[in-house]
Amino acid sequence: MNKTTRTSITITPAVRKKIVEIIDERIRDVHVTREDFSELKSIVQDLATAQKRTESRIEELASAQQRTESRIEELASAQQRTESRIEELASAQQRTESRIEELASSQTRTESRLEELAIAQKRTEHTIERGFKDLRDSISALGSRWGIMAEDTFRNAITGLLEGTGYSVSRGTYGDREVDIVVKNGEHLLFEITSSMKKSDIARYVRSADDYQDRTGISPRIMVAAIYIPPTVMREIADAPRTIEIFSIEE
Repeated sequence: MNKTTRTSITITPAVRKKIVEIIDERIRDVHVTREDFSELKSIVQDLATAQKRTESRIEELASAQQRTESRIEELASAQQRTESRIEELASAQQRTESRIEELASSQTRTESRLEELAIAQKRTEHTIERGFKDLRDSISALGSRWGIMAEDTFRNAITGLLEGTGYSVSRGTYGDREVDIVVKNGEHLLFEITSSMKKSDIARYVRSADDYQDRTGISPRIMVAAIYIPPTVMREIADAPRTIEIFSIEE
């Protein structure tokens, strides 16, 4: 900070004496009148007043200088805080970008895993469908070999065949009727075994499947193994509200 030096004019005795001498000399040489002396006195007073105004102005300027320097210091401090905040924001931005890259990499890994799961799901579905095809072929072969037989004997033979190929077979009552429940690889089936299928059986099979879904939360497939299904019943099966898969010698 610049320091302002206050300047004052002091009329020393020597100066005063010199002024008096000048005045006396002028009085002697020029015969100064009273009006001239009064005018000179007024000039001196004006000079003193001007000096006071100058000193007051200098003090005002010094005060303004102090305020300016204080304001500069405040601005410098604010600038430092701003620069510090900018550095914090830049660091946060870098962390955000790094996190985005991590998330993008994780998303790529997730998508790759989903593709693997989708492929595995397709393999599982293919395995299940192949298993059911083998089962259908076995039932058809069994029926062809034994021909028309008692329903209980046919059921026992098919149940033994299912359990021997890794299927879980149980009995349960759904839709006010007892049905065979076949489970393998998470697939649930209501398996109907009958010697001959009638139109009225379609509604009962669908009602059993609806009851099973309501009570277990799992929508089962309906499969029917029958020795004989009339053509009129086959047409009704095609229009049923649920898909009914048929294993029959007549198929």
